[in-house]
Amino acid sequence: MEIIRKQYQKTLNYFRQNSFEISREELKYKMIGEKYFNDQEIDKVNRLEKIENKYFLDKLEKARELANELKHFNEIVMIGITGSVASEHPDKNDDIDLMIVTKNNCLWKTRLKLKWWLMRNKINHRRKNKKEIKDDYCFNLWLEESYLEIPQTKQNIRNGLDLIMVKVLVDKNSYYQKMLKDNLWANKIVTNGYQRLIKKTKFEKTKNRFDLVNFGCFLAQFVYMLPTKSKELVSLHQAFFHP
Repeated sequence: MEIIRKQYQKTLNYFRQNSFEISREELKYKMIGEKYFNDQEIDKVNRLEKIENKYFLDKLEKARELANELKHFNEIVMIGITGSVASEHPDKNDDIDLMIVTKNNCLWKTRLKLKWWLMRNKINHRRKNKKEIKDDYCFNLWLEESYLEIPQTKQNIRNGLDLIMVKVLVDKNSYYQKMLKDNLWANKIVTNGYQRLIKKTKFEKTKNRFDLVNFGCFLAQFVYMLPTKSKELVSLHQAFFHP
């Protein structure tokens, strides 16, 4: 009982210090700590109340509508909601953060293609160095199918929670399960949520052939963003446009 009380208090302290909300039900998979507890054990110490957010469902539906269009991009294999909407506690004026997973060596040409498609269809989306606007789509995380592991420098509580909170909208071949498997480090930080999500699934190794067009798109976009680049973590196979 002492261990669960410590994990319970650690979780509450983290969410309060970072001004995040957490409800009674969410604690069961957002608890921070290395030991797994079932619902009955958690209920014995859980004093949180149920919280309903009136903006969550509206923003979720908007994300689903866009994902339904984007799933037709052959290069995109997974789309997920991240950030405040994934947490189910967005503010009224929050944008909608999205994670995109592409086939190998397709990230940067897909990003360019998507940018053109968004502009052509006049779909509001977050622009670099622009103020956050309500319900704008923000594509702040890009990964390729063989590079789903979060870099070691970003393996922390916040990103562990983000990993287990992802709302999967499109998943063409169990890529979210592969992402969980590739980020085993999260099992030591958010054990309850990780253990409830991970499944025993086998994955075939995907082909990873160099693509000159994608490399050229990467160089062009990297040079373009270089003058204003700050904490973004960008490589040929991954792009993190969030802290």
